[in-house]
Amino acid sequence: MAETTADLPEEGLNPPKKEDIKSIGVLFPGQGNQYRGMGRALCEQYPSALERYKTAARILGNGRRQPLPLENLFLEGPADPLMTFLATVIYSVVLYETRVELEEEEGLEPKISNPAFFAGMSAGEASALYAARAMEFNDFVALCRHRGRNVIKKSYDGKCMLKLANIEDAAELDDVCKKVGAEFGLWNAPDTIVLTAEPEEIQAANKTIIDMGRSNWKPKELNINIPYHSSKLKGIAEKWWRKALNYFHIMRRLRKPQIPVIANATAEPYAEDADAPELLEKQFYTTVLWYHSMMKFVFGRDAKGNPLANQHTVDAVVELGPKIRPNRPGGGSLSSLLSRFPYKKPVLHLTSEAQLRNVKFAY
Repeated sequence: MAETTADLPEEGLNPPKKEDIKSIGVLFPGQGNQYRGMGRALCEQYPSALERYKTAARILGNGRRQPLPLENLFLEGPADPLMTFLATVIYSVVLYETRVELEEEEGLEPKISNPAFFAGMSAGEASALYAARAMEFNDFVALCRHRGRNVIKKSYDGKCMLKLANIEDAAELDDVCKKVGAEFGLWNAPDTIVLTAEPEEIQAANKTIIDMGRSNWKPKELNINIPYHSSKLKGIAEKWWRKALNYFHIMRRLRKPQIPVIANATAEPYAEDADAPELLEKQFYTTVLWYHSMMKFVFGRDAKGNPLANQHTVDAVVELGPKIRPNRPGGGSLSSLLSRFPYKKPVLHLTSEAQLRNVKFAY
């Protein structure tokens, strides 16, 4: 699985001018960029956004007489891992839908409703499928709720993910994983990989890396107690998916995406609607190939940097929100990762309600 990235050039494609931007890709984040009060201003300014939040609250109330309080979705209540996840994906798709409505009403450009592709990192893959009209909003919320409720059953008393950067040869890190039992959870950028495993294995990986003299990899144990995207979740994924198929019937209503959606597990587009159950399940327990997806569909290259013949690429990408510091300039985690690639494309930040009409490209 490991490829070397040492041979990638320091500089690659020059950013196109704004007037040359004809095609875009739209990126949805996973969880991790949430902040307190997220979504409140959006709902106060746009009635349609408030209605979508109310719909989500009713679904998340799970048949109770009272829907879930909106304050929970704004993350203004007690800290809750499930609500953090749900609030992040709901905010991203409501922000997207609000922008699409403004494009139709006011003729705003660029139009993010018709990109060359959608891609969502980790949990954001469901957001990408929704944006591509593969499922209805109600099913999207129910699917995310069921996903979140089941994955937290595999939580541990300790940290389950280790972030590493400045990796010149991923094969060397792969050898560490084989020794300690860890796995590549997310391959985020050429030199940035997140390992996933049980806490003891993460600690062993961290120690091994330091003992190897690889402190330049900047190992950092993340405050996450679930081994996302590891084989440890395979049993839960299979059990959860059967229940979703047989009880919720959500998967039976999935449609073929109207616009290509890049799957995390394969770094390739969903081909038919029948792919969705298998690929969404597989994403739970296999590596998120974000680096490979961006290299191919944004930069037109393979994982080693070789140009791909006849591969269509985009002129720019749009990053949907949220971001941890919404009042500061710049984008979120996905544009930060793209800055670590040796090739450059402009990024349009749409990470808060303030940018719905006033979006700017950052080169």
